[in-house]
Amino acid sequence: MSDRFAANNPQTLVKFLEGWLEGVAFIKEQPSRAYNLIGAIKDFNIPADLAKTMLEGVKLADYADNKTFFGSDASSDYSNIFKMAEEMYRELRLIKRIADPESSVDRRYVAG
Repeated sequence: MSDRFAANNPQTLVKFLEGWLEGVAFIKEQPSRAYNLIGAIKDFNIPADLAKTMLEGVKLADYADNKTFFGSDASSDYSNIFKMAEEMYRELRLIKRIADPESSVDRRYVAG
């Protein structure tokens, strides 16, 4: 989502994040039921076994995972991955300048 939308709709963003984390918890706690629900979504139109197969290789990050990933400073996994990606793109000559990873992350929602 854009910075503008987030700034203008902070409660919507909070509700979205709460819903996402609730969904992650539900999938972890009741996977069979979750696969059936995902498969029942009209627009998806996929069987529960396919939903299960699709999610088997996916790491659904819960609140603790997100808090760890984003950390609290420039030594976070987020910053390290940002720097590695930046270096790869520089080597491929797709970007020229270096950005500060800290300028691209907003930890308010993870901290809150």
